[in-house]
Amino acid sequence: MTQGGENFFNAIRRGILAVLDALEVVFVATPWMVIIAFVMALTALSSGIRAAIFSGAFLAYMGVIGLWVLSMQTLALLGTGACICIGFGIPFGVYCARRPKVYRYVQPMLDFQQTMPAFVYMIPVIAFFGTGKPAAVVVLSLIHISEPTRPERRSYAGFCLKKKMGGGGG
Repeated sequence: MTQGGENFFNAIRRGILAVLDALEVVFVATPWMVIIAFVMALTALSSGIRAAIFSGAFLAYMGVIGLWVLSMQTLALLGTGACICIGFGIPFGVYCARRPKVYRYVQPMLDFQQTMPAFVYMIPVIAFFGTGKPAAVVVLSLIHISEPTRPERRSYAGFCLKKKMGGGGG
């Protein structure tokens, strides 16, 4: 039993490391001017030109003071955690929207989860995954998994309600 559990968590660790290493290679190997331009373009489209200028200035500052590699490694950790949250949270939100009884049981757990400090999640994760980057990604994902779940549940439920009422929806 112990060996089977160890293999299971090692497989998860290897999967997380594969995504994390790929993102780190992309972020660190890409010239910093390209990443700054890309981030500024995305920020300008989503939040406006002032936020884009601020983002570009901050990233340029990271490059000038020599923290570029560390900041890109941090960005890779956050990106990996976000991919996991989105990958599990959106389908789970749709599942909860289609089954209100399930959501009645899940909602108190999500509420409780959001009120717990991060250290509460770290202790069991360290026991299962050890310390290091994969454990950090798992803790980040556990803390934030409810964020894509709730809005997706609400938007999917609203979509289904419009469809039932004959209002279209697509």
